[in-house]
Amino acid sequence: MASLERANGLLTCGALAEAAAMFAVLHRQQPEDPDVLHGLGLVALHEGRLAEAREHVAYAAELAPKNAHYLCTLGDIERLRGDLAGAEAFLLRALDLQPESADALNNLGMVFLSAEKFVEAAQLFQLALKYRPALTMAWYNRGVALKELNQLDQAIASYREAITRQPDFVQAHVNLAIALLLDGQLEEGFEEYEWRLKPPLAASRRVSAPDWDGNIVPGGSLVVCAEQGAGDLIQFARYLPFIARQGMRTIVQCRPEMEALMQTVEGVASTYRPDEDLPVHNAQVMMASLPRLFQTRIDKIPTNIPYLRPPFAQVQRWKERMAELGDTIKVGLRWAGNPANSDDSRRSCPLSLFAGIAGTGNMTLVSLQNEPPDAAEMDLAQRLGLVDCSADLKDFTDTAALLANLDLVISVDTAVLHLAGALGRPTWALLRYSPHWPWLLERDDSVWYPGMQLFRQPRPGDWKTVIDHLVDTLLEVMHISRDDGLATGKKDV
Repeated sequence: MASLERANGLLTCGALAEAAAMFAVLHRQQPEDPDVLHGLGLVALHEGRLAEAREHVAYAAELAPKNAHYLCTLGDIERLRGDLAGAEAFLLRALDLQPESADALNNLGMVFLSAEKFVEAAQLFQLALKYRPALTMAWYNRGVALKELNQLDQAIASYREAITRQPDFVQAHVNLAIALLLDGQLEEGFEEYEWRLKPPLAASRRVSAPDWDGNIVPGGSLVVCAEQGAGDLIQFARYLPFIARQGMRTIVQCRPEMEALMQTVEGVASTYRPDEDLPVHNAQVMMASLPRLFQTRIDKIPTNIPYLRPPFAQVQRWKERMAELGDTIKVGLRWAGNPANSDDSRRSCPLSLFAGIAGTGNMTLVSLQNEPPDAAEMDLAQRLGLVDCSADLKDFTDTAALLANLDLVISVDTAVLHLAGALGRPTWALLRYSPHWPWLLERDDSVWYPGMQLFRQPRPGDWKTVIDHLVDTLLEVMHISRDDGLATGKKDV
């Protein structure tokens, strides 16, 4: 027999189909029971049907306007729908009714996380834990907020607490890994990072051979599978030559635009695309698992740079094109990443902040964007004398060949930054306040790419200060000729 208690129990244990069926029976019997409506809304929420979830829970809240729990759920739904103002309004109403509601405080903290109000979010999670110390999600969310504030010791402690309470909390393990890596604790960080390969985070992958354990199979073939972004593939490609030198044939899976570039890495026998059949092989490994297998530490990062070598013919073509721009210092500029990236708004900066270098006579700015400047940027691009090369940047070997002919590369945290580093080009990195983990904290150099100089935001979102510093530094060194140091890295900038 259907009962509200049994339906809620099924929902709690994750039996969504059974819970949905039982709530449906109860709804036919009691169409205006707010608890049943709320249950239907929770099922829809867990299954990602947000509009339906909102309809059910909003009706429940209309029938029982003093129920803080319904308002709390509504706030979470609105956050997931992207209506942060609406979410905050519902959660504040819930807290007016029940000021010590740990769930409402946690959900409001998540709204502030989405709004990048990390200090306020951390405070709300701490308050939620005051009222319910066992709330695992509040420990996890507190870790997220503190990591964004670069308070890594506390963030790591929060993630560990969440994992203690829920040992199989995959996302907490992965975020702990990222915090450890950002803190320079690479060995433990890469061990924890293996949790990214577990459900629900792991994408399905074709497995036709054992996962590689790091032991060389003489004469054998190893498939190395790309994952995540192009920057990670470029960063970890440094390990491939060592595998090949020990006697294994290395086959790299990658997207079409990366194939030609990966084939320039020493020891890469061949490449294949994700939609192609797996080549014959003895073992396979995910690219981002290589640092763990090589027992990488801060003082044991391979610096076999350059380990990418763009084709000579392409390098020569770009050399001729750069020569056509005159005898000036060629500075490549990448100010924005792929807008499809969820973090792009935080890692990208407006071109307008570089207006201070307009009119510098002995420098030519070369755009490293894959698209021409948009209409809003066109006037400034012309004043900067920005050379648009986007039409000729068809894949990563084109970009690599162009970078090989530049005196300096300036880039926000995109694959171009890793590409310039892997090529050994003089590079200045523009980093957000809480950066991607390879850049660590409180350093102006890179442990992964020696010679790279890091320019960091002094506070979240403050691109103006960091770019003002970079522009001042650039103008200071512009009087140095190419032979005197800008291209060779002899000048300490």
